[in-house]
Amino acid sequence: MKNQGVIDKISYYSFLVTIFLLPFFFLPAFQFSLGVSKGFLFSIGILLSLFFWLLARIIEGKISVPKSGILLSSLVLAAVYLLASLLSPAKTISLWGQGFEVDTFVSILTFVLAMFLASVFFSAEKKRIFDLQILLVLSFALLSVFWILDMIFGFSASWPAFFGNSGSGNLFGSFNDLAIFAGLVAIISLIALESLLLTKYSRLTAGLVLLLSLFTAAAIGFQAVWLAIGVLALIFFIYRMSNVSAGRPIISLLVFLISVFFFSINSNFLANYLDIKNVDVRPSVSSTLTVINGALKENPILGIGPNRFSAAWSMHKPTAINQTIFWDANFNFGFGLIPSLLATTGILGILSWLLLAVFILLSILKAAANAIKIKNTALNYLLLSSAAAAAYLLIFNFVYVPSLAPLALFFVLIGVLVGSQALAKLIKTPIFSFLNDPRLSFFSILLIIAVMVLTGFLGYKSVKKFTSIVFYERAVTAETLDRAEEKIIKALSLNKSDLYFRSLSDVYLLKMNNLLQEGQLGEADKKILQDIISRAEASAELGVEFDKTNYQNWLSLGAVYENVLPLSVEGAYEAAGKALFEAGRLAPNNPVVDLRLGLLEAAGDNFDGAKKYFEQALAKKPDYAEASRYIQYIEGLGKDNNGQENTTINQ
Repeated sequence: MKNQGVIDKISYYSFLVTIFLLPFFFLPAFQFSLGVSKGFLFSIGILLSLFFWLLARIIEGKISVPKSGILLSSLVLAAVYLLASLLSPAKTISLWGQGFEVDTFVSILTFVLAMFLASVFFSAEKKRIFDLQILLVLSFALLSVFWILDMIFGFSASWPAFFGNSGSGNLFGSFNDLAIFAGLVAIISLIALESLLLTKYSRLTAGLVLLLSLFTAAAIGFQAVWLAIGVLALIFFIYRMSNVSAGRPIISLLVFLISVFFFSINSNFLANYLDIKNVDVRPSVSSTLTVINGALKENPILGIGPNRFSAAWSMHKPTAINQTIFWDANFNFGFGLIPSLLATTGILGILSWLLLAVFILLSILKAAANAIKIKNTALNYLLLSSAAAAAYLLIFNFVYVPSLAPLALFFVLIGVLVGSQALAKLIKTPIFSFLNDPRLSFFSILLIIAVMVLTGFLGYKSVKKFTSIVFYERAVTAETLDRAEEKIIKALSLNKSDLYFRSLSDVYLLKMNNLLQEGQLGEADKKILQDIISRAEASAELGVEFDKTNYQNWLSLGAVYENVLPLSVEGAYEAAGKALFEAGRLAPNNPVVDLRLGLLEAAGDNFDGAKKYFEQALAKKPDYAEASRYIQYIEGLGKDNNGQENTTINQ
């Protein structure tokens, strides 16, 4: 039993350290997004914690888990994601993803496991929930203080190579993500100040944290945060006022008034003064609904597959988007996380999310209704703070697309809500003992070992995926094409990705063009050229094979054949046309495809056909300068202003 206690502690502290590091964790000197480094940390931390927790259960011979509708509905959510992923046209994209995207089956499974572990850990004793909240507040304080100091002294600007993609000094994610985190800490601090009997030092600390969090939210100016803080502060004010013995909730009233002030005025004035560039680019509600409607027509039950909103966007985006600067952007989500999932996981997916949301809301109401009856001040606070935190983060899953860090905190704090209810005896915590019965013991241990093996496998896959991203990042920054080729091949050996295949094909095309620019080619050079062309074609074909529904893969394959047209390669013209037509089918409102088809026709001296495609591109994007210029060339009958032959269109 002593060993079991030690292993349990390893499991718990692995979890706690992961959550503490998550907000400000980043890997220096790497250019990939913060989501990659945070996703790797979160995956490994949660899987490591689960592995040791399972090992401790084998030694102890029993399992104790809170009986909660939230946990059951989360299993339904994971099961629906698994089914939707297995039926997805791009299974690997939906199951594993290419990086650490939040909408894959494995990511959802990891979030659910984090919720499960949180419910188990924090149902054990009240002190653990206090420890978690203190660590979250400390993590936020470190994050915000560094961000403020960076605004003053410019650390990230002075050492851009060290800070990589976190060049703004914000190590959490986007500025809106940071504002959401600030709002979360503000709510926890507010309820602590109003509910707990704090020492003078603790009260001063909580007050400073509240001021810091409100300043951070004000500096960023994300109005949805002020709305959420204001609503919850008002609810808490009314809740406390209804309890005569609770005292006057002055701080709640002040926070509510501050929220109303910043929500009512142009809340970006402080951000403008501090020169904070907070750019939030998302599709509008109407654009998102258009894409969802198109995706549901394809597969209403399970959608087009998890982690594939960008494919739905390419297929169904409104043509009005082409009038904006984001006309060629591929969005991975719509205006909100949960609404976007209607396109990727269909009716079953959205119902599973709504089922989870309903159980969360019921738990929040149950916690709030019973907290007022509980005389234990600490337990009263834990119920109220966990309920408020869960409600706050749930809101943003509907109206925003949080990155990995806030989404991970959402699932963890839902687990804390379950744990606090178990502590308050609002839900039962049954104990399943399996060592007394030999047959039950055998099958139980066998099942636990199987889950441990699966946990180890998921950890192994996470390490391979992360290492492949590191190699790909090195390829992007490589000084030579040979070095880039070497790194991409290493990345592909660890984790297959159509992005890697497209990039490898591009490298070979660059090598081909460099070789052709050398002039007259000898026999040896011709063999090298043939080998390079074959490799470029093979890489592009592997990209198409990896995901036939991604129009970019077909454009990449088309580019190979387009580049060899001047070499009079047999069948290149037809193959290029076939690839571009397929790209056009998958992205019917993208004028780039029409432009490429027009250039292909021009290369085949079919100028009437070329003009037709250029006009189609202009119809989709009236300000498309390239298409307009090529039409002018064709209408000039191949002559320039001096009447000389103009070969631009042929080139």
